[in-house]
Amino acid sequence: MLEVILSKTFNMLRSNLLSQISQESFPEIYSAINTAYNTIDQRLYRIEGWFKISGPELEDFDIETLLDLVWENTSKCYPKDNANLQIQCVKGLKIKGDYLIHFTDLFRIFLDNMFKYTQPVKSEKNFNIICKLDDKII
Repeated sequence: MLEVILSKTFNMLRSNLLSQISQESFPEIYSAINTAYNTIDQRLYRIEGWFKISGPELEDFDIETLLDLVWENTSKCYPKDNANLQIQCVKGLKIKGDYLIHFTDLFRIFLDNMFKYTQPVKSEKNFNIICKLDDKII
């Protein structure tokens, strides 16, 4: 997006400047403008690449393993809470790797709310999560 805006603006400036001078009269300026345009275009393209997510695709993940991982990280945020988590999931329940970040965020919010809004029983917070598969819906 930024590259498109800058490229259009630079093209407009370049066109206006080049229309005011002739290539025959000022070949060095004409050449310098085109060189600058190409250099800026290449650098913008390179900078744009910094913000693209690339690399290998994420592998499909086991929902129970992800819950364990998110639990481990979330429980560290509540060191004063004596909390336990029991997870019961269909074994081998896999989610597409493309959704890993989204499920991680959802589980983090879910577990965070459990910690915040659950009252301890006998100074403990015991949580149970059950994952079922009904008609291909978790």
